[in-house]
Amino acid sequence: MPAPDADPNLARGVELTEEDRQRIRARYPRGRRGSWVAAALVIAVLLGGWMVWAGLERATPGVSGQLHGYRVVDDQTVVTTVKVHRPDPGVAATCTVQAQAISGEVVGERTFPVSGSTQDTTQEVTLHTSLRATTAILVGCQRT
Repeated sequence: MPAPDADPNLARGVELTEEDRQRIRARYPRGRRGSWVAAALVIAVLLGGWMVWAGLERATPGVSGQLHGYRVVDDQTVVTTVKVHRPDPGVAATCTVQAQAISGEVVGERTFPVSGSTQDTTQEVTLHTSLRATTAILVGCQRT
């Protein structure tokens, strides 16, 4: 039985010349799988790390808010009530509310600092509008 690294043609009684070996190597080059595997592994590790970081960052938002109500006072004024939750009351935050006309056009907007030293704070915010508003929305709250 021939050795595992022996030329299989020798077992059949055919002896290859060096020229034959070079021709065969040129026709059937060895693959470079190792470099592709290493590159794919690096990309997978980086992508996995980014996914974990992004998931943890979004899983615990710093500041969140809810619009609890609004009152259209007159053609130029809307009063909104916003409840803001901050896990850490020491974190500075701002919220933005908008007033919209019946057409959906934004007729007033105000960004205000969140006051209070507790986790849950309710604030009344007055918006001055350019036209009569029919609704108010909370655009969002964020850390500053």
